[in-house]
Amino acid sequence: DIDGSEENEKESKISRLYQAQLLKDHAMGYKIASLMMEHAIAGKSDRYMVIAGFGHLKHYTGVPDCVHGYLRQEALLTPDVQHRNVALDLLLRLSRPPIRSSVQRSSISGV
Repeated sequence: DIDGSEENEKESKISRLYQAQLLKDHAMGYKIASLMMEHAIAGKSDRYMVIAGFGHLKHYTGVPDCVHGYLRQEALLTPDVQHRNVALDLLLRLSRPPIRSSVQRSSISGV
């Protein structure tokens, strides 16, 4: 194709797919953050397991960053002091590094 319309159409499809993925990431992030806020305000100490593909977990664009963003928004912009405190507490809990296994794995080479 001389005018490049086939290439533009391909880029347009990829762009729409990317936009749809971002929308889904934000929808999932908003729902998770909302559930976390609701449950924390009710005094529940729930844990959550989110099953999502790698594309939805990528750093800076995925669901975890959306959850952080919505909780930060709640902590900074909500006039309700209780909601701000709950959001800050949730952010602090999410910011802790994961627990690592204390079991040492032996190296395959030299065994």
